[in-house]
Amino acid sequence: EVRFAFNVQHDCSSGTCTPTGKRPTLQERQETQLEESFIEHDAQVRRFVVNTASLHNPHLLRRIFPAVLIKPSVLWDDCVLLHRQQAERLREGRDA
Repeated sequence: EVRFAFNVQHDCSSGTCTPTGKRPTLQERQETQLEESFIEHDAQVRRFVVNTASLHNPHLLRRIFPAVLIKPSVLWDDCVLLHRQQAERLREGRDA
């Protein structure tokens, strides 16, 4: 029984997925001479990450999954400091 649609992505970090695929770049739906890389997924890894930030049925996702699995996590304790450091690096690169 399908209850609702939701977005998942392959868990490439658990596998050996790498950007080793090559294909022609499309422009106006026509193949060009340029090539682009794409991720070749490890088919042996049958793990997926649920995109809880997707706009599709977030209220249903919150109802299905335990809160501990979908709560936001803090990546940096001091975001303001991180932003200042990144801005300084960008300025240094620009002025070099």
